[in-house]
Amino acid sequence: MTQEVDNDVEFDPDLIDWDDYYPDEAWDVKPLEEQHVKDMDHGKVDEAAATYSHVSNNDFLESIFGDVFSSAHPLVCNKQGDPGIGGWPASRWPCNTTDPHRNWYTLPSLYRPDESGRYRAKKEFAVSVHAVMVDDVGTKVSADRFGKCPPTWSIETSPGNCQYGYILAEPITDLDIADKLKEQLIEADLCDRGATGGIARWMRLPVAINGRPKYGQPSPKCCLVQWRPELRYSVEDLRIGFGLQLQPPIPLTKPEILNANPESENQLPVDDAALVIDALKEKGLYKSALGSGKHDITCPWVQGHTDSEDNGSAYFEPNVKYLTGGFKCHHSHGQFFHIRELKIFLGLDAGTTVANQIRQLQKLPRALRAVPVLDENNLPDSLKDAVVDLADRLQCPPDYLAVAMLTAAGAVVGNKIGIFPYANDESWEVYPALWGGIVGDPGSKKTPALQNAHKPLQHLESVASQKYAQDMQTFKQALDQHDQALAAWNKSKCVGLKPTPPIEPKRERYVVHDSTYQALGVILADNSRGVLALADELSGLLQSLDTAGQEAARGFYLTGWSGTGGYSFDRVGRGSITLERYCLSVFGGFQPANCRLDLWVLLSLYLRSYPLLEVRRLPAIRPFTQNSVHPPPICCRYSTTSI
Repeated sequence: MTQEVDNDVEFDPDLIDWDDYYPDEAWDVKPLEEQHVKDMDHGKVDEAAATYSHVSNNDFLESIFGDVFSSAHPLVCNKQGDPGIGGWPASRWPCNTTDPHRNWYTLPSLYRPDESGRYRAKKEFAVSVHAVMVDDVGTKVSADRFGKCPPTWSIETSPGNCQYGYILAEPITDLDIADKLKEQLIEADLCDRGATGGIARWMRLPVAINGRPKYGQPSPKCCLVQWRPELRYSVEDLRIGFGLQLQPPIPLTKPEILNANPESENQLPVDDAALVIDALKEKGLYKSALGSGKHDITCPWVQGHTDSEDNGSAYFEPNVKYLTGGFKCHHSHGQFFHIRELKIFLGLDAGTTVANQIRQLQKLPRALRAVPVLDENNLPDSLKDAVVDLADRLQCPPDYLAVAMLTAAGAVVGNKIGIFPYANDESWEVYPALWGGIVGDPGSKKTPALQNAHKPLQHLESVASQKYAQDMQTFKQALDQHDQALAAWNKSKCVGLKPTPPIEPKRERYVVHDSTYQALGVILADNSRGVLALADELSGLLQSLDTAGQEAARGFYLTGWSGTGGYSFDRVGRGSITLERYCLSVFGGFQPANCRLDLWVLLSLYLRSYPLLEVRRLPAIRPFTQNSVHPPPICCRYSTTSI
């Protein structure tokens, strides 16, 4: 089956790095309608604001996003005075959001960092959408239209004007759904038409000011006038409540489709960027290049902006996704002007783009397969009772606990013990470095199950940490004694043997949560047995490894899975770190919509289930000296016929 994709779609405003250049709200901010202000009962607003005055920005954010994060975080932005001045630098939350005399904003999504570790308010780094915001309720949109879908929150951002928000019962991980939902709300006149974008749209926090100069001094405070965090909606709830229709498929009956060339799927973009840029420069509309094929320009229809503000417009060069290029004006009239209108204004032949507007077909995603029921009798005896008991007490699937326990056990064993899968061949060795993941909806007890399953692992980590602290104290005392002995030896003019310095202890590690692969290599250099890379939301880790520039990190993780591979780091200023053998296990949680890869867990090391033929040390296969950092591993042999 296939579905149509229109190449002549409107350009996504988030393709521009708006956080560095432009503000959050609609560029075309119309004056408040006096009648709405008159109709507003400010006594009731003040009463509601007093009711929710105890809700801090941190309380507000925690209700939307929770308080446990792995590699993806909420973002906030704060600005002093006029928020339209300067860029929009994003900060990772949790952070300090208590200053009530600043403009405070957040985004509806969780974001992962870019390759440099910086968190940026760009759509390409979004991981999941947790809320939906509609703007200008009370001025451009009547509050009466929200009777069937009362908002989770309402913030009066300026006199008579509110932002309504809806916390999602389940975060949206298919980001196209969030954008399409926002488009439907706008098309239904339920939101200001300038507030596009369901993923990377700044929305105000309750404890803040609105510093726009038109509201005078002192700047009015934002007021939280409705707050019901228990009120959450699914996407379908919102569509049904607002009477939104699912977007029908585009019919395959248009003449340009029926007469399309079968080879059009491989059609190249129209290379007319130079013509457009030259025409923009000739008319004095070109400003500067923004990089990656984006150009900051003056909107040809700038007189339609409020106060004729010259900002918020860009030209995009053609690429394989947008064959004709693109034009985007971020003001509220931007919905009427696209690349066709821009080329007509510039006097270019817009007809040349028609041939490139042929819709292409894409494959639909595969349906998820049914998950087989876990038979508890297949579990090792040492884990079976614990899995059954905890699953009953937590009321969660036993799979969550079983896979988490097996992965933790494999991380503790690491590459100390392995197996020979072939009965008569010792060339293939396997170690219990298990990569596992829990797939379940929010609220299905993934996190509690993982925490309970890994309690023994956390205990080992705690004991190792305490031992390291004691060893470091002993080391410092020994180092002081060595310094004294060395001073005495120097004073005696080097008579006798020179004192030997003490060896600094190494901390034993079992679990790491959030680290670069270089830092992980340093940890593994001291713990070659192996560690477990644990992420509560594993999709964030996998997506970060799948981005451009992370090829080395990807290779490092995959090499560690075998338990036998080596790796070396050579950095100027840091020297070299060599791992002769290292073992790396990976575990975390997934939401079903975000589990796009066929994750699989390796064969569990059920030694009790296999007929062991032999257990012995194998120095002949892996030669180790007595001074080697790595002790000889113990390997077990079993027949392949027993699997």
